[in-house]
Amino acid sequence: MPLRDCNVLIRTLARRGSFSRVMAVYYDLRARGLAADSYTYPFVLMAISTMKLSVEGRKVHAAAVKTGFRWDAYTTCSLMEMYTMLGRRVFDKMPQRFLVLWNMMMSYKEKRSCQHNDDSKGEQEKPFLSESCLPFIDNEGPYACIGMKALKIHVPIGYTAKDSRYLNRWLQIAITHGIEELELIFPFMAKYKFPYSLLPMSGDSIKCLELSCCSFCPTSKFGWLKNLTKLCLDGVFIEGDELERLVFSALALERLEIRYCDRIVCLKVPSMLQRLTYLEVYDCDKLRVLDIDAPNITCFNFGRHHTKTKLSIGGGVSKIKELSACFDDAVYYVRVELPSMMANLETLTINSMVEMNIPMLPSKYLHLKYLKISLAAYTFPSTFDYFSLASFFDACPSLEAFFLDAYQRKMKHVSIITNPLVLRGTPEQRHHKLKTVEMNGFTSAKSLVELACHIAQCATSLQSLKLEVHQSDFKCYIPANKHNKCSPLPVEVLMESRRAHLAIMTYIEPIIPSTVKLQVVGPCSRCHALEQ
Repeated sequence: MPLRDCNVLIRTLARRGSFSRVMAVYYDLRARGLAADSYTYPFVLMAISTMKLSVEGRKVHAAAVKTGFRWDAYTTCSLMEMYTMLGRRVFDKMPQRFLVLWNMMMSYKEKRSCQHNDDSKGEQEKPFLSESCLPFIDNEGPYACIGMKALKIHVPIGYTAKDSRYLNRWLQIAITHGIEELELIFPFMAKYKFPYSLLPMSGDSIKCLELSCCSFCPTSKFGWLKNLTKLCLDGVFIEGDELERLVFSALALERLEIRYCDRIVCLKVPSMLQRLTYLEVYDCDKLRVLDIDAPNITCFNFGRHHTKTKLSIGGGVSKIKELSACFDDAVYYVRVELPSMMANLETLTINSMVEMNIPMLPSKYLHLKYLKISLAAYTFPSTFDYFSLASFFDACPSLEAFFLDAYQRKMKHVSIITNPLVLRGTPEQRHHKLKTVEMNGFTSAKSLVELACHIAQCATSLQSLKLEVHQSDFKCYIPANKHNKCSPLPVEVLMESRRAHLAIMTYIEPIIPSTVKLQVVGPCSRCHALEQ
């Protein structure tokens, strides 16, 4: 599983309160040699804060320093919250206090000094008391919003229901005085109810509204939506009919993002949204029907939690040119179900951890030029036939670039090294536009080697073929790596990398035309000495 998928999993688990599983995924990530980044640390630190794991907190802090994320804004805010929960302070040592001051003061006040206890003496660390306000929050503070065009509040862990009246005071001042961008992000399970009544009164200046992990209950009076161009709801408790009324009234909407909203069963995107060009619907647990009639959407990101979610795209020929699909069996679904609905597709990105074999079909993506497929998993099902992906080459006559991530920690497919059988091929196929092919996580799986050979033999315009076996995510030549050594790789991964390299030299390199640049990338030979 690549770092991006690990981050998505960690974020999902954190938002659902599965903090012990967050830590398990983080430890597995480190064991596989992947280096955490600014998308990893905040949610790992959230888990540590909630579980009050002081020892692990110091270790993660040290890892953030070593990997160069010590002063990353998101990581630093999360460290502040963690140390506040654990009863420690780093605020005085921060070079840019203003980045986090407004976040911290919304829910914490240092009323008394925090005692630094020694874990070795068996004493527990005492967290700060969760205080709602500093003296000026309910008085002068909110008036700092006057004249602002954008207000972004990221509420830290420790928020309680009694804090809402102070936060509402800020929102009232900001909305009343013509704020244009409002971003309000809460920690998981914050139980905050957004004061919708403020919006019909004076919210017609808002162009961008982003809410995360709170309740939002639009009831009536939707005149304030006339200038809204962007709506983002992430982990928001909102009913399907409430969202439908909201969307049907936001005629100026250009960008709509709905993520982790688990109360929505049916979502309709109406044809009257003529300006809507970007739509994202991701991992809404109970969503069963997604009906899209907006005629001018060009970019669509779709991730579904339930395999029975029905997708319908109307309005004649779809104008969608860029699609990202993330769910199990997404490759099969995109190849079988979507060609008739997305005839103008030009860029396609697919992420899946479980797949069915792809059939050869007459349907086409006539305009598709860029195709990226990620099938990375700890162990990808051995029943999947990588060679079946050749169906896309036949379906995409304009395809110019193909990228495949086939990383597996434990490869269970039949290896061409141990079972050197006759290779399959389809010599009658010819791909005249394909120029660039890159395969990451390349293994010795027979069907994957067959796919690479098929490309080498049938892509008449091929210019570059890059085959990269699995290697360290944090490499020795990166300036931030002060150890000057690649992060370690498990022995089984190194062994499979060796078999993959042998398969490339034996079956693929001999059939590469002289006009094609073949690039084979393996683990760092200086840092990874394979023990016999």
